[in-house]
Amino acid sequence: GNRTPSVLIQSEAAGSTLVPAPADAALGTSWTEVPFDDSAWRPVRTGVGYDENNTYVSEFGTNGNLDATLNGVNTSFYLRVPFQLSDVGSIAELSLRMKFDDGFVCFLNGTYVEDENAPALGVLAYNSGSTANHADGDATTFASFDLTSFAHLLQNGSNVLAIQGLNDGLGSSDMLITPELHAVRITDP
Repeated sequence: GNRTPSVLIQSEAAGSTLVPAPADAALGTSWTEVPFDDSAWRPVRTGVGYDENNTYVSEFGTNGNLDATLNGVNTSFYLRVPFQLSDVGSIAELSLRMKFDDGFVCFLNGTYVEDENAPALGVLAYNSGSTANHADGDATTFASFDLTSFAHLLQNGSNVLAIQGLNDGLGSSDMLITPELHAVRITDP
């Protein structure tokens, strides 16, 4: 068969975001599942974050600058990016590409798949911070993570990539999360 690159989620994809408050701790990881009511969340296009020094202004999508709701309020925010798929059986490779300042935990259809600069899943909380800094100069370059072993989680119809963005401190001057999801499909000639 032919190997055909396919972008499942691109930059400036439509999603929804929440800066979780203490009451949202009760959500656990239910917010990462496909069936979840995020109608009260803020609609955005990625990237998402905030920036006091204008390093990332060009990186933010529509509504993506959370300065007023996130800066100094929480070191975490939740991001849901829904996407539709058909013919999932043809997907042979899957990769996550992330621009991030400073860390993240990523879920696919409710299942943990990847993290960077993040606390262990068992202690991850609504207000967790990153465990390390990711330099501004690196944060605007996509890092790639192989998710092929999780491709079986994809389903025909509705899917959701859910990300908890992690910052390295309430006093941090900036934050950025931009995910992309790429696949390679094997198709008949």
